[in-house]
This record gives sequence, C-alpha cells and structure tokens, in this order.
Amino acid sequence: MCVLQTAFGMDQEIPEYDMDSEDEQWLNRQVKHLKMDVSSLKFESMMDRLEKGSGQMVQIFTYKDAVY
Repeated sequence: MCVLQTAFGMDQEIPEYDMDSEDEQWLNRQVKHLKMDVSSLKFESMMDRLEKGSGQMVQIFTYKDAVY
C-alpha cells in the first residue's frame, strides 16, 4: 500500500510562484525580526496572488467623474 500526502487540499490552488534563495533569506529575516509566522508555502501563495492581481486593470476617476 502506498500513501501520498500533499500540502494542498482538493479545493486549493497550487501557487505558480516559486520561491528562490533570495526570497527565502528575506522571509527568514522577516520571520526572525518581526516574529511573523509565515511558511514558505504561505509566502508563495501570497506572492502568487500579488502577481496575478497586479495585472488587473485599474480605473482612475476624478472627483468630478465620481460625483456625476
């Protein structure tokens, strides 16, 4: 019998972002300095969402446009 465990559930999306050594060093410093509890997987998920969200179109309205 073979058992395979993954870090992702059926409803979770695997992040496309791949953490490199520079990211890992930065995250380790932040975790130590700010006493954050962020895993590598959580960091990759956050960066993936940030990258995907940054490509969305942003509309800028002036006050005049918003009022009328």
